[in-house]
Amino acid sequence: MLPQELLDKMGEAQDLQGWVSVDFLVEYDPIYNPELLELFIATPYTERSARAIHLKNQYELDLSNTLEPVEKAAYLNINHLLQRGTGLKFYELDMEGAVRYKQWVLESEFELRPGTDNTFDYNNLRLVRDYPEKVTRLTIGETQSMHSRLLLGQRIQGAKYSTDFQLRPDYVTEPISEFSFLLERDSTVEVFINGIEVATLRLKAGPVDLLDFPLSIGLNEVLLKIIDDTGREKLLSFNTIKGPSILAPGKKDFAFSLGVTGNGSEYSSDPVFSTFYRQGISETFTASAEFQAQPDHIGIGGGFDWANPWFNTSGDIALSSTPLGTGLAMRTWISRAFKPLQLSGRLDFRTENYFTHSETNESDRIKTVAELSVLVPRIYNFGSLRFRSSHISRWLGETEMRQDLIWNYTLSTSWNFRANISYSNQDPSFELKFTVNYVHKTDTTHRTHSLQRQSNQFNLRSEMTGYQEFHGVDWNASHNFVLPDERELYNNVRGSVRYTGNRFVTFYRARINDLLDEEDLQQTLSLRSSLTWADGHFAVGLPIDNSFALIVGGEGLDQMNLLVNSAGKRFRATPRMGAVAPNLREYSLSKVSVSAESDSYEFEDYAFKLFSKYKSGFLIKVATEEEIMGTALISAYLLDQFEQNLSLCPVIINFLDRPESEPRMSFTNGEGFIRMSGLSPGEKYELQVNYKDEDLKAVQLYYYFEIPEDIGRKEYELGFMKPKQVLKEKPKLIFVKNATSAPYNEETDSNKAPLILINHAVKELPKNKLQKIVEDFSKSAQSPYGQNTSKQYEIRKSSRILSLMPYYLSQFGLPLQHSKKPHLEKAKPNNNIYHIHYLWLHGTPSPIILKKEEIKEEVKVEVKTIKPLEEISYQKFEQAKIEEALQEDHPPMEVTQFVLPFHDDDDFPYSLPDLGQQALL
Repeated sequence: MLPQELLDKMGEAQDLQGWVSVDFLVEYDPIYNPELLELFIATPYTERSARAIHLKNQYELDLSNTLEPVEKAAYLNINHLLQRGTGLKFYELDMEGAVRYKQWVLESEFELRPGTDNTFDYNNLRLVRDYPEKVTRLTIGETQSMHSRLLLGQRIQGAKYSTDFQLRPDYVTEPISEFSFLLERDSTVEVFINGIEVATLRLKAGPVDLLDFPLSIGLNEVLLKIIDDTGREKLLSFNTIKGPSILAPGKKDFAFSLGVTGNGSEYSSDPVFSTFYRQGISETFTASAEFQAQPDHIGIGGGFDWANPWFNTSGDIALSSTPLGTGLAMRTWISRAFKPLQLSGRLDFRTENYFTHSETNESDRIKTVAELSVLVPRIYNFGSLRFRSSHISRWLGETEMRQDLIWNYTLSTSWNFRANISYSNQDPSFELKFTVNYVHKTDTTHRTHSLQRQSNQFNLRSEMTGYQEFHGVDWNASHNFVLPDERELYNNVRGSVRYTGNRFVTFYRARINDLLDEEDLQQTLSLRSSLTWADGHFAVGLPIDNSFALIVGGEGLDQMNLLVNSAGKRFRATPRMGAVAPNLREYSLSKVSVSAESDSYEFEDYAFKLFSKYKSGFLIKVATEEEIMGTALISAYLLDQFEQNLSLCPVIINFLDRPESEPRMSFTNGEGFIRMSGLSPGEKYELQVNYKDEDLKAVQLYYYFEIPEDIGRKEYELGFMKPKQVLKEKPKLIFVKNATSAPYNEETDSNKAPLILINHAVKELPKNKLQKIVEDFSKSAQSPYGQNTSKQYEIRKSSRILSLMPYYLSQFGLPLQHSKKPHLEKAKPNNNIYHIHYLWLHGTPSPIILKKEEIKEEVKVEVKTIKPLEEISYQKFEQAKIEEALQEDHPPMEVTQFVLPFHDDDDFPYSLPDLGQQALL
């Protein structure tokens, strides 16, 4: 993009005819390409537009070509749980489900416990409506009253309207860090944050805006190392801060709720109203306010989050009013990083009359809380060290004090060491704990051994897990041996195995707390599955995690098994029941691919991109007429131009009636046999084969067929197919008006030869005449200006056109027959003869197919494509460039370039010869 200032300058420099002098563009390094008629100019780096580069690269969400959830969908997760212990048997049925209609979702959880006082219960019954464009959610039913800081939220039965940033993954809530600089030359830029390289960029000269650095909480040192094309190095550095809960300026986070306190089927008659509000004031400061009111209790509070160059801090203050009086609570938190230390501290204070709604026990009411944490992330490659100290005092209860010093060192991926020294006033003695962990991983197993020594006991634990992906089985076994100093030993064993099938998960777990007690055996058996429904289709599948996709075979594929791959897991759809992809995350992109299970079908994988909403369902019909238009199974043997089998060759399948469809890829077997499925009756197709022959020469062959309308479900055999060559590119004709022919001279330099129009007439001949024509014309594969040209070409003059007789190369296997009449205006084409003309300029031919009605002083050219004639659009070439390519004494000419339409008629039976320069086939 050119800056507006440059465009204005160029407008002022135009002459009366609209031309701009090259002298004006000298400072922009102009480069002119006469062949492509292109002019390149390089604007000075100081005048170029700034480029914005996001280092995190997370703000663009590509929703193009994504499938939308169906309007009506539902699922029900079912979990059968059977537990057995010492003389105890217990059965439980847990269900969780949701019903979605358009934008509304009704969801709940149910529990059935036969033989207990509470046989049936439910919870989390609510109606949900999302507004992604506003990043908000409306909840009616059981929910959490509000986000909270000092005032605690609670479970209510009512309604809540609040922000939910998860509804928009591309929605940016935190401030975006930015740094601008200017590059004088094309350069490589290395970005370091706190001494760690996070990005390497190759940038062109000009202004650059780097945005959204991946910063850590606290003060960050950013260093840019710039190395230009000359090798010169330059360093730029700056400091920036990031707070833990800072909102970008103007961004809001809020919640409003009204209801009664309660959970599940139990709720009170006490109403409660809550509100919470946060807003970004600046890039470093965010303010908040909260309010909660219910009978006999009112709370109000405010707070802030502030990030500055010295530290990060937050503060809150709140008041509560109860029948016991008015109370005050305050909290502050501060953190600062000093290399190599990271410090953080917290201080809380509450007056005696400050209450929250959950503080029902007087002994639990806190008076003060003081915490201090010091972290040394690295001690000269000998691990990390952390010190923590806490002091908690209560108005009526005991005061608690505790200090911990923890050292952690990882020697390798297998060995880890940890030491912990603790002191508490509850047990006034130092406690020493030392742990050694050994981890060993393979493709299918994971083993962990832990040896721990505490002040009063010795603990040895071994655990092993395994997974067999092909069989869907994973298992776990562990042994925990504890030897106390003054008590009996503790020796227990646990084991579990889980099988994940196509439509259910079964899980068994056993535990023996004491190996010496034979009756101390606890067992658990569970069976989990789901019932799904989407737009009239039903299926049984694995338990649903928020959203799902139901995949069924449509017309033509409804009698075969399909394999579905979603998030690395495979599921199977059968003719009786579709497959369920159960693991789609809400408001995120997911990919689901579908393929045929049987190798007997040449069925290409189909990939679908899904964007899930809250507890939504998708219905994917594979190979229906609306989706893929494919119902036919086609087979054929492909032959090359020498009627030999094309073995082990890639084949591209093009949809001629649906050019917008993506081509498919398949392969022939060792005998040249190919089977294709998913094609539609009544449509035309093209097979494109690219390979190299014995001489390593690239060969391109085309095959055409049309599937009958009444093919039905049976396999349609095309038999042995021979290739057809057609014009596959848009050739160019340069026709020169008023060009005078030069006398023929064998010594004429071909690089300075005048323009020559070569006239070919093509006609299909019997095979018995083909060999002689091939022998005659394959002997002369040189330029028409080579030696002994007169023996192979008949050269005739006319006042306007110099015509040569046919020229031919044998590798295409089709004959050419020259016209006996050298003048084009006397050559009368018929249904069997087409004229192929070559324009020879600097030894480069351009083959075209033309029908010449007549030649006059003003030449009119029309295109012959079997279909009705089409007028040719044209544009003027620059006359000086053409004249420069010809003889210096050649008379002036008027030159016009014609771009011919695409020739895609599959009935065209002829090949165009390759003159050794360019095969436009």
